[in-house]
Amino acid sequence: MRLRINWSLGLIFLLTILCIGFASTFTTQPVACVTTDNESKVYKVNPKKIVIEPWLGEHNVYALFAVPKQYATLLNDREALVRVNGVESTINATGAKPHLYKQVEVTEDDLLLVSYLWTREAIWQILQGKYGELQNSCSWTLYIRL
Repeated sequence: MRLRINWSLGLIFLLTILCIGFASTFTTQPVACVTTDNESKVYKVNPKKIVIEPWLGEHNVYALFAVPKQYATLLNDREALVRVNGVESTINATGAKPHLYKQVEVTEDDLLLVSYLWTREAIWQILQGKYGELQNSCSWTLYIRL
């Protein structure tokens, strides 16, 4: 009897997460990213691809950024900032593994960087109905200090 109740509660919880997350995907998203910052000492780029699959476990919420190779020497100064409804999370960007290059078209002059968001942070954002914002490339910005 107790096991049946636990399964029922788990199923209700999972369905609630999915309903909230998918309902937020129907909100309208901006066509282009708008930046108002005019800092010349910072290179900013939005991702080429975003993957949000926290239900598959760790390292399944990430963004892929194509960055010019001239910035490859600044490996230690890379920092990605994810903004969702004013909440900012700072995460590191690292060189992407070769299998990730198959997901995005990258020119020879670019380097592919991957930036992971904590799974628990992604789940928290989804529970708040921000799944659509996490999928929006304007919510993810990679800053490289020049």
